[in-house]
Amino acid sequence: MKTRDKINSGTQKNTNVSDLSFQEIELEFMVHELKDPLSVIESNMRMLLKRADKYGPYSSGLEKVLNRSLKNSIKASNMLYGLLEIGKSRAGNIVTSECKTDLLIIDTVNETLELLQDYQCIESGDTNCDKIIQEFSDFGVSLKISERVKQSVINQDLIKIRQILGNLIKNALHYRNKIVNIDSDIVDDHLLIHVIDDGPGIEPEHYDLIFKRYVQIKGCDSELKRNKHGLGLATARIMARYLGGDIIIRKPKECGANFEISLPLKFNEQ
Repeated sequence: MKTRDKINSGTQKNTNVSDLSFQEIELEFMVHELKDPLSVIESNMRMLLKRADKYGPYSSGLEKVLNRSLKNSIKASNMLYGLLEIGKSRAGNIVTSECKTDLLIIDTVNETLELLQDYQCIESGDTNCDKIIQEFSDFGVSLKISERVKQSVINQDLIKIRQILGNLIKNALHYRNKIVNIDSDIVDDHLLIHVIDDGPGIEPEHYDLIFKRYVQIKGCDSELKRNKHGLGLATARIMARYLGGDIIIRKPKECGANFEISLPLKFNEQ
């Protein structure tokens, strides 16, 4: 992020914010102000669900929609509170906890697929992983989890990992033609996840550009472009490196894109 040294193209003003650029202040203020409308949405969803006697009765479908809206407003609020940690140290920004690695991946895919209109998020209490993975395949997502992953435990910032993997899955869902393949394995105490779509590909000379903000990249089909803002991919790579890992692009066997996430199973504070 470039620092804006002058304001109003005139003389430099003393803003008493020596370590923050003007853009960073704008971002922090925007994040702070977003808390209020999200809080209103959340409270209204809770009220509607609790006061079905006044506003209802609700059909089972409508009740699911309200619960889904409430869940995602809470999720957005939690992400905003995380962004407000911007002034803390690196160690202060990382909150580690343990989780079975396969359940972390399954839960993240499950939550991300909720963006699809017809998909009903499976309750986390359902521990039948095979059933959940089959549900994914019905919506064009093939998830493969190796035995090493099933037997492993990850000690990392799980919220950030969900955001990183979720961003790559959302990107793949947006550009896929028919299917998204997600493969996972453990190599040298690192979790490796490949997120592969069958949409427009990325030329090797553009592998680094795809992680830049506001960049448009032509795909393998001249009529198709990877033309979103790229903020999700840029942020995902920064966060992955922050956790000691990385995101790179591998050359796919066929047309499409193959993103590889590498993350240490245990966060190393240095």
